[in-house]
Amino acid sequence: MEDPELTAAPRLVVANRYVVDLDALLGSGGMALVYRGLDLKTRRPVAMKTLRIEYRRDADSRGRFRREIRTLAFLTHRNVVKIFDLYEDDTAPWAIMEYIEGRPLKEIVRERGRLTLEETASVLEQSAEALDYLHSNGLVHLDVKPQNLIVQPDGIVKLIDFGLAQPAQTPQELIGGSTFGTVSYLAPEQASGEKVDVQTDVYALGCVVYEMLTGRPPFDADDETVRSDIIRAHLEDDPVLPSQVEPVGSIPPSIDPIVIGSLMKRPHDRYHDAPTFARLFRMTVDDEAEGRTSRRGVAGSADASVQTVSTRRDRSVHADAPADEPAAIAWLQRPAVRRRLWQGVIAVAAINLLLAFLMMATQGELPPLFNRPGALALGVEARVHVDQLNLRNGPGEGSFVAASAQFGDRFIVAGESTTTNGVVWWPVLAEIGGQEQMVWVWAGGVEPAGTGLPGSLQSTADGIRNAIGDTTGWRP
Repeated sequence: MEDPELTAAPRLVVANRYVVDLDALLGSGGMALVYRGLDLKTRRPVAMKTLRIEYRRDADSRGRFRREIRTLAFLTHRNVVKIFDLYEDDTAPWAIMEYIEGRPLKEIVRERGRLTLEETASVLEQSAEALDYLHSNGLVHLDVKPQNLIVQPDGIVKLIDFGLAQPAQTPQELIGGSTFGTVSYLAPEQASGEKVDVQTDVYALGCVVYEMLTGRPPFDADDETVRSDIIRAHLEDDPVLPSQVEPVGSIPPSIDPIVIGSLMKRPHDRYHDAPTFARLFRMTVDDEAEGRTSRRGVAGSADASVQTVSTRRDRSVHADAPADEPAAIAWLQRPAVRRRLWQGVIAVAAINLLLAFLMMATQGELPPLFNRPGALALGVEARVHVDQLNLRNGPGEGSFVAASAQFGDRFIVAGESTTTNGVVWWPVLAEIGGQEQMVWVWAGGVEPAGTGLPGSLQSTADGIRNAIGDTTGWRP
C-alpha cells in the first residue's frame, strides 16, 4: 500500500494522528464515505469513515453515526470489522477502523458472474458466524448485502457497515422519514415497517446467497430507480428457483429448497438463525460433491454399534436404555403417584389459563410467556414428545435405526416431509458419532417446539414427563 503520508494527494489530518487520503475512497453508502488512511503513531494502515457532507450538521445523523461506532467498539469477532477510535469535531465525525485488504463480494460476483457451490458455502458460513455473533448481542444488522461483505486474499470474510444496526424486536428506525437499506436485499417486514429480528438478516443473507449462485439477487431490475417494483416483488412474488436461472443446469435442484427456506415471506417460516441456514447449505453441497442427492445418516446393518446423538439442548442421548433405574424414578412411575402429579400439572394449567384470560380482558392480549405452537417446516425446531424415538437413515420402518432420542429432545427440521406406506416422516439434523447427520423421524413422535403452554409450566411438565414415561402407543 502506498503511504498516504508521503503522497502529494489531498490529505487531511484528523486528531493530530490519522492521515486521511482523500483520493483513496474505499467505499460509499447512503450516508457515509470510507477513505484509506494511516495511523501516524503505529504506522498502521486504517480505514477512515465519516458522514457525507450533507449529513454532517444533522444532529440525528451524527447521533446515529456515534451509536454505530460505539456499538461496534464492543464487538470482537474474526468476521466483523474492528473499530479502533472515534473522533468528532465541529466539521465532521470520524471513525478509525481496521483496514481490510480485500474486495467487496459484490465486485467479485459482478466480475465472475457467479461463484461455485464451495465458494458460496464458505462465504455463507463465515457471514452466518458474524451475524450469529451480532444476534447473540441482541442486535440485527439490517444491511446485509454483497457490498458489505469484504473477501480478503486468504478467504476470510469480514462483515462491515453497521450504520443501520439496532436492537432486535423493534421496527426499523427511520432516516428522514424513510426506511433505509438496499432494496434488492430488503426483507418484507423491513420494507413494510414491521418489527425486525434475526430472520430479517436471514432473508438478506438468502438474497446474497442467491446472487452468489446466479449472478443476481432474487428480485432486481436493470433500472435501479424502480424501487417500488422491487419492494412489491419482495412482498408478493416468489423468486425463480436458483437451478432454473442457469439454463445449463449448473446449479443442482437440491440447492433450491435450502435457499428458498431463507426467502420465505413470513419471518417465522424462515430459518430461526443464520448458522442453521449455513449448515443445511453445507450438507447439501457436500452431498453433491460426493455424488449423493441427500444425506441419509449413518449407514450400516441392524447390528451396528450404539451411537450417541447430540441434540439442540446440548444433552446426549443413547440408543440403549440405562440398565438400572433409580428408586426415585421407580416411585414416580407408580400409577397413583403419576395420577397425582398430572392432577397437579392440570391444576397449575387451569390457574395459568385463568390468569391469561384475565390479562386478555384487562389488556387485550395474552401474556408473552405463552409458547404458541406453530407447524413443522424447514428450519423449524421440532421437539420429541414420546418416550423413545428412533432416528433412521431413511424414511420408512425398514430403514436402519442409527440411534434414538428421548422425550423433550429437540432437532432442526432439515427438509420437507415424505410419506412412506401411509406414514409421514420428517428429516431432522442430529449429531451422531461426532458428525452432524440428516436422519428421519416418525411425524407422530415430534411436534413444533412451541406447545401452547406457559414456559414455566412446560418445563415442569417436561420434567415429570421425562420421569414417569409415556403411555402413548406405537413409535417407529
